[in-house]
Amino acid sequence: MKISIITPTFNSLSNLKQTHKSIADQQSAEFEHIIIDGNSEDRTHEWLKTNGNAIKDESKTNSSSFLYPSLDENIYDVTKSQKETFQYISEPDNGIYDALNKGFQHATGEIFAWLNSDEQYLPGTLKLVTDFFKKHPDVDILFGSMLMVDDNGELLAFRKAMPMRLFFLRASYLYNFSCAMFFRKELFQKLNGFNSDYKAGADMDFVYKAMMKKAKTRNTNHFLSTFIYNDKNLSSEEWATDEHEKLINELGIENKISRAFINLARLTEKFMQDGYKCQTPLNYSIHTDETDRRKDFSCSKVSAKWPGHKKPYILNHRNS
Repeated sequence: MKISIITPTFNSLSNLKQTHKSIADQQSAEFEHIIIDGNSEDRTHEWLKTNGNAIKDESKTNSSSFLYPSLDENIYDVTKSQKETFQYISEPDNGIYDALNKGFQHATGEIFAWLNSDEQYLPGTLKLVTDFFKKHPDVDILFGSMLMVDDNGELLAFRKAMPMRLFFLRASYLYNFSCAMFFRKELFQKLNGFNSDYKAGADMDFVYKAMMKKAKTRNTNHFLSTFIYNDKNLSSEEWATDEHEKLINELGIENKISRAFINLARLTEKFMQDGYKCQTPLNYSIHTDETDRRKDFSCSKVSAKWPGHKKPYILNHRNS
């Protein structure tokens, strides 16, 4: 079972390299990595051209895939051939979701996912996902837990994946994170991909439409990925907050009092399912520099509290 991972990127070469390395050193999983660059103005195109294979036509790519050795072997070694196992397109696009639609058009895997250039997979993620979908052929979407880190890789907060419920989604936001989300190719095709008219909320729109089509979802407490949190995040922009409010209204729950009660029910369920608790020490390994080796972190004090933010955030109920 092959997993296709798409990475949309623009002017983010340093983080992009680390994102790719976090995919390339995955073990015991078959996968492909396709990078969609929005015609970056830094040295991204030069790096892509040197290390990857350009997708030159509109037909589906015969992209290389690899079955890596057992997890018993050294998970940090990334050979030259592994580093070069990605394909790319570098041209102007109409935002992240336009780039993702373009990338998935060329994907050949049975399971789809995307990883932005400020995100990484943790060791063993793709093996866990592969095993899960093989064991659960009836599940359409898997949501995993994730770690929020700063620019140096230090832990800011953990976020456990919770059961995805339609009435919670309609009243709030996509409370599970796309960097730890995996879904079947058939579902993506059934929904005709992402609505790229949304520049920040197309992932929420996608999950909403999937659940309206009775897609079956599951969640896992395993931490699958990391996400760099800073004021450069797309959802930090004020226009993203406005788009989110518009999307919520389109989903049908405009009454803010009703939303508040539904959100309280969601947070109560999260509390009952230990969404605010995490076993310590919390150990994780990610890429933080130009080397091919991950850096190990161990945290004895962890929190599920969302960090403060100077800009309006897309999660409007968290605005001060």
